Amino acid sequence: GAFGYCKNLRKITISSGVIVEEGAFEGCDNIEEINIHPNSTISPSAFPRGKLNTIITGDNFSEDWTNPDGLIEIPSQGFSGRLDVVEVRIPPEVSIISKEAFSWCPSLGKLVIMPRESSDKRLVILEDSFKHCYNLKTVTFYEGVTPEEVTVKKRAFNHCPLSESSRTMIKSLEV
Repeated sequence: GAFGYCKNLRKITISSGVIVEEGAFEGCDNIEEINIHPNSTISPSAFPRGKLNTIITGDNFSEDWTNPDGLIEIPSQGFSGRLDVVEVRIPPEVSIISKEAFSWCPSLGKLVIMPRESSDKRLVILEDSFKHCYNLKTVTFYEGVTPEEVTVKKRAFNHCPLSESSRTMIKSLEV
């Protein structure tokens, strides 16, 4: 990969328009945080298994940017099987969380969904997106997130021990 075996690499910021190919960070086993800018493309298996704690997609960038088409997708199996992901924050720019995007992430305990930027920008969480995340108990919808902004496909959280309040909210959004 392009950054293969950079053992001291701890934090990655993916800028706008960047395409991260499969295996780009192969052997970079000490990555702890990935910041993904909207308008970037992440291939499945782009990042190795390692110490990754947080995936931030868009809302913590210091640079000024716009996302002209408003569409960003977390790809199918993009972060599947990671033992090290403990929290995922989904900002307003993300519109699709693909099938199995975060499946089999047993350490994932918290998912945070931010309000959409406008009423015409929906978030769709596809089937099996978070299946077998055996520690996922909390799904937080920030104040202002409405049912019109989020669609959850059935089985998106299959085999997740969600809290009663998280399960109730998700059931109200399922189609």
